[in-house]
Amino acid sequence: MKYPQRVLALAACLCLTVTELEAQDAVADGNSAVSPDAKQEAEKHFRAGVSLQKAEDFNAAIVAFEASLRLFPTKGALFNLANCLRAAHRYPDALKSFEDLKQRFGAELEGSMLAAVNMQIAELENLTGTLELEIEPSGAEIKLDGRPIGSSPLSEPLRLSLGDHELQISEPGFETKAMRVNVAPGQRVLHRIALNPTPPLDLAPPSPRTTAEPANLTAAPRTDVFPTEQSRQEHPYRTAALVAGGSGLAFLAAGTASGLWALSINRDLDRACEGSHCPKSRGEDIERLQTLTHATNVLLTIGAVATVSGVVLWLVGEPASSEATVGTDVHVRLAPGVAQAQFVKRF
Repeated sequence: MKYPQRVLALAACLCLTVTELEAQDAVADGNSAVSPDAKQEAEKHFRAGVSLQKAEDFNAAIVAFEASLRLFPTKGALFNLANCLRAAHRYPDALKSFEDLKQRFGAELEGSMLAAVNMQIAELENLTGTLELEIEPSGAEIKLDGRPIGSSPLSEPLRLSLGDHELQISEPGFETKAMRVNVAPGQRVLHRIALNPTPPLDLAPPSPRTTAEPANLTAAPRTDVFPTEQSRQEHPYRTAALVAGGSGLAFLAAGTASGLWALSINRDLDRACEGSHCPKSRGEDIERLQTLTHATNVLLTIGAVATVSGVVLWLVGEPASSEATVGTDVHVRLAPGVAQAQFVKRF
């Protein structure tokens, strides 16, 4: 339906609402089982609902029309309730209200009201879908989108809004099943769900232990499985060895880089100097060469000492594999002049 036609249809619904308000007393008189006080109270709720509907406060209008229907059901209150549910986007509830209206007051519906009801039912059927559930065992609790809706079997299929819905079925003694169902426009979906019984608890007594032969108390302990106190105390040496060795390698690398730089400056001075005499303009290069030479010697010496120390600590911290290795001493001595570099230039 095009937009102008939809506006005219909604305007016709509003006019019918006002007309039904004027004729409510005549409809109420046809039901002698309702007291006059209840009819009067129902009319108050009805008029409040009409005012709220005109103000587009649809949620409050729904409450007012439902209260009026509980006191005294009329086609005007039910018609207005269905329209408010439609406006509040509660499409499954709106469709059910319009279908109830046709079922209970079908003979009294005519003209524009009947046309409006049929139009709304056709639209709402396309804005909803139907979910039919066949669940075993009977009596299982059903929750839809976290809200309890009853137990299996349901009296009728579920009319749902479009999109995804969370379905959860639970029953004592059975495993709870949760699933997501998707509802498409006008679609009718059937789900057959069987809950699995909860596995029984294993209450069998533990099997008696078999008598084992006594352990050989004279056998030597397995040091490869359970670390001894000595091996646990040797772990700090391993850590110190790694630190010392890593630091030593870093100093050696720095000394190597410094030495290469010094060699580069020394080759440049060899080309610029005659014999062992250099021009005064290259004095800064000579001083830089001497500084690099000294730094290279220091870095290489520290690196060598730290590296050797790391090796010693590692050997000391290694667990003994046999009695022959117990009490082994390791002596390391650096020869004089190790890791030294020397460059001589004068001017």
